[in-house]
Amino acid sequence: MENRKAVGPDEVPIEAWKALGARGMCILTILYNRIVSDRIMHDQWRLSIITPVHKGKGSVQDCGNYRGIKVTSHTMKFFERIIDTRI
Repeated sequence: MENRKAVGPDEVPIEAWKALGARGMCILTILYNRIVSDRIMHDQWRLSIITPVHKGKGSVQDCGNYRGIKVTSHTMKFFERIIDTRI
């Protein structure tokens, strides 16, 4: 994941996980295994913010000229990628 990306509802930037390195991966592994075994996920990870962004063409007043950008937690994005890889 690239640096300087918008943070999600949990307000943890990607740089925080990168700075932790191997220790961060160990923390995430324990956390993700607990989520899978207990089947309970933090509420802020379920949230996402959808922001409309103008495509750059056409009228700004036409709703069809916008696309939605979904901002989610970086921690959740990691988890989604792991699940996607395993499936």
